[in-house]
This record gives sequence, structure tokens and C-alpha cells, in this order.
Amino acid sequence: MGSEAFERHISLEGAYNFRDLGGYRTNDGRTVKWRSLFRSGELHLLTDLDVSRLRGELGLTTVLDLRTTDESDAGGMGQLQNLGVQHHSLPFTASLAEDFNLLQAVQNMGEFYIELTSRKAFGINLLEALNLIADPHNHALTFHCSVGKDRTGVLAAILLGALGVPDEEIVADYELSQAAMDSINQRIMADPVRSERNRLLPNFTQEAAPKAMRVFLSSLRGEYGSMRGYVEAQGGDDALFQQLENVLLE
Repeated sequence: MGSEAFERHISLEGAYNFRDLGGYRTNDGRTVKWRSLFRSGELHLLTDLDVSRLRGELGLTTVLDLRTTDESDAGGMGQLQNLGVQHHSLPFTASLAEDFNLLQAVQNMGEFYIELTSRKAFGINLLEALNLIADPHNHALTFHCSVGKDRTGVLAAILLGALGVPDEEIVADYELSQAAMDSINQRIMADPVRSERNRLLPNFTQEAAPKAMRVFLSSLRGEYGSMRGYVEAQGGDDALFQQLENVLLE
């Protein structure tokens, strides 16, 4: 994994699974910049201290919210409203009900990710997310979903893969979410509505199993040749890749 020039895990009172995507080495020897790009679980329960840290220490300017519209409406923005950040809603899935039905039909999270990335609506919002990340004026930037493992993990994998980060580094980054799962599940189980839905989901949804990410990466590379090939199929081009490299690599 990338050298720990900075602390990768950012401890916040009201948000779990917030971490830096910097430090990962690419195949050509460059490194993803630290303190420019972050990934996280839900952010609407940030405390005043969290807001102060994100705005001051980390210089956060932009948030990409990958949750469904029903999730973001239910949770609201909370203290994010006091951060003075740009907030972009880019749902990676249509609805919680649709996600629930699909999760009942697959055998592991990798299969869920494969189905997710085959959808036209996903490709549209993915491309918008990558263009926002490629704009230097939007950094420091974080993207998040509810848990920070699945939709967030898919965006992280596609982005790191397009930058040339090796698959095993991507898998290792994905697996880091496992450390936050107990805290996340405790929060979910304290909510009657969310806990009831959670009890009905397959056990594999509660894990950040390396196999799931390997299945996903292998499938996309098998169908599109490379992660860049997948992004190109969604409308990405060389100019986008060059800008992502300029902004994120050193």
C-alpha cells in the first residue's frame, strides 16, 4: 500500500469511514496526492468539532453525495450546511427498494457492483463525478454514500484504476472499510427503519471482503480491457484522464 506520509484514517465524531485516498503508487511510479481527495460514509451527523476540522485542517471545499434521493432527503445535510462547501447530489443507485431487491438476487457484493456499473444512469453520474474530481478548484474533495463501502468503494476503484493504481492496492483500500463496520452497524441498528431493512439483507452486505472487489475489477477489465476502457465506454476521453492525472498525481 502507499506510504503513510499522512494519517489515512481521519477520526471524526459524527462520521465513520472517512479516509484519505492519497499515497497510492501508480504503475508508472507516481503517487496519488495526500490531503486532496477523501472518501467517507454519511456526513449529515457531523459535529461542530468535525466541521471545524474539515474546513480548517483539511480545507474541504466540495462534497459528492452518492446516496439515493430518498436517503439524502431522509438524512438531510446537517452540519454540512455550515461547512460552506459545494454539495453535489449524484445518486449512484435509483432507490433503496431497487438496491434491496438486487442484493437479494446476487451472491456477493462484487456481483452487485457489476450490475450497478452496467446501468446507464450510473455511467452518467460517474462521468459527472469524475469531471468534478478533475477540476482543481474543487479540492479538497470528498465523496460519500451511506456506509462508505459500496457506492463509494466503486467510485474509488474506478478512479484509482483509471489513474493506474494496481488492482491489489485498490482491493486493499476497499478492505480498509471493514474496520469501521462495527461502528456503522451499531448506528444503523439504533434506527428502527434502517435496522429492519438491514436484518433482511444477506450477511455479505455487512463485510468489505477482498473477494468482492476482486470479482468486480476482474469483470470490468475482462469486458472493457482496462478501467480507462470502462470510463471511455461511459463517455470519458483522454482529456479527462490527463486532467485527473494533473490534479491528483505527483
